[in-house]
Amino acid sequence: MKELILEAWVNRELLKDNKYSDAVRAVIEEVDKGRLRVASPSDPSTPQGGWQVNEWVKQAILLYFGIQQMQTVDAAKQQPIPYSIGYVETFFWYLYDKSDE
Repeated sequence: MKELILEAWVNRELLKDNKYSDAVRAVIEEVDKGRLRVASPSDPSTPQGGWQVNEWVKQAILLYFGIQQMQTVDAAKQQPIPYSIGYVETFFWYLYDKSDE
């Protein structure tokens, strides 16, 4: 997975191939489920101050914006909804369109 992300980072045209875009989505899923992190604790005596940054994970997150369908949301018609995601009970505020009511 890491090699595919690094290749796609250098050549964005590769994201047109499902093998590469699926790798990006797989990284996002692993981050979402808490099995992969952008930064991981390491030896505090290192120059990074006890954190090891996984640059390729950061790159996958940035590539994700390029492969996902974007949509415009009218904030005036939205209401927050609590939503629990991943293994940690965290509340995210997802928006829904009340115009269908």
